[in-house]
Amino acid sequence: MDFPPEILDRIFEMNEFKSHRHTRFDDFSAKREHVPLIRVCRSWRPVAERRLYRAIPLFCRGYGRPGPLPATYVEKRHWQLCRTLQGNASLAAHVRELYLDLDACENEKARVYLKIMNLCPNLSHLTIKQYKAYDLVRLKRVFAAKSLVKLAISAHDKGPAMPLLSSKELLQMMTMWPMTEDICLDPNVLVSSYDRRYEGYVFTGDQHPTETNLSQSSCPELRSLKLGDALLSACDLHGLRAISFPRLQRFSARIMQKSDIQAALATCLKTWSPHLLTLTIDYTFECNVEPRQCTRLPIDDAVMCLSSLRFLSINALLVCPQTILALSALQYINYFMPTAEELDALTLGLTVSDTGSTGQAERRMPALRFLCIVSPMGERGPHCSDKLLAAEKRLQATCETRDVDFNCVGKPFD
Repeated sequence: MDFPPEILDRIFEMNEFKSHRHTRFDDFSAKREHVPLIRVCRSWRPVAERRLYRAIPLFCRGYGRPGPLPATYVEKRHWQLCRTLQGNASLAAHVRELYLDLDACENEKARVYLKIMNLCPNLSHLTIKQYKAYDLVRLKRVFAAKSLVKLAISAHDKGPAMPLLSSKELLQMMTMWPMTEDICLDPNVLVSSYDRRYEGYVFTGDQHPTETNLSQSSCPELRSLKLGDALLSACDLHGLRAISFPRLQRFSARIMQKSDIQAALATCLKTWSPHLLTLTIDYTFECNVEPRQCTRLPIDDAVMCLSSLRFLSINALLVCPQTILALSALQYINYFMPTAEELDALTLGLTVSDTGSTGQAERRMPALRFLCIVSPMGERGPHCSDKLLAAEKRLQATCETRDVDFNCVGKPFD
């Protein structure tokens, strides 16, 4: 019986899902269930090939096993795939997604991944995990030339990791990725021009792109932008604002306590306010500065514009409780370093009701489901006075009456 290609594709997709539930997903061999389907008949072959090569996982460490896969196994399978793609351009054209785990890979063997990336002209989704400091320039050159829809990178988690990208390079690459939807950079991957930790490291993007050049670019499909632990400068933020992100929904970044940086952040948030749903701002202070002695540099006006916001993780020095209470769509909140007075303001705001448009009493923040109060320095210690602990207990009691999950241990909600 002949089936339309669309129906066959759905059937093969269900077969792949069933296979992954019972097969260790550590290599391309996890998709071997599609190989017999290629040999059934001529009408099945192109559909099965497309499903087989669409998403390719290439891992050096097996899922569920303590050590790396045997070196001969890795080398044989991955080079065999490379030769197959090199000898058949139609198969290489099917590849849309690559998942590369470089953990336990030696430099020479890891170069096969660069070759595979080069062979895939339609590569749009790239995930790189556990990269090391080998041939970073070639690695960047390869994925910068692709029209990526999704980019996710994490550094090696054992020992200090060399950053892969500078903020300047990222801005330049984004101007070449008009179809990008998701950029997720884990800690240690991105370094900002403001950060002095890697002054001796030479990046290819030595010139910061001007706002005029960036304003001529657009990422109309970008939904999520996560920039790890890089300390963004005001220049970086102005560059992000210059590139058009009309549909940005999730933004996560780390900034220093500087007035020009916070002003630039406020400008960005106002620009992205129509669709922003998730906002995570990690706030860092100057060395040897007591956080409680820092001058408050609020961005309340900008946050008030985020009427659709669902998730907020932010420092109390940036946003006051009254601003948070005005965001009626919020469901999850991580509130860092609030004072006892600020906690009491939250308690009062969650207790009282406002008069709605119908004249009925309406609770503030009706969608709230989770509230986490993170203590100074992220821990329960001498910074937590009796006054602050009492304020936390009053807030916890109020949350219980509203069926809101409350946490004040110091672990923020992810």
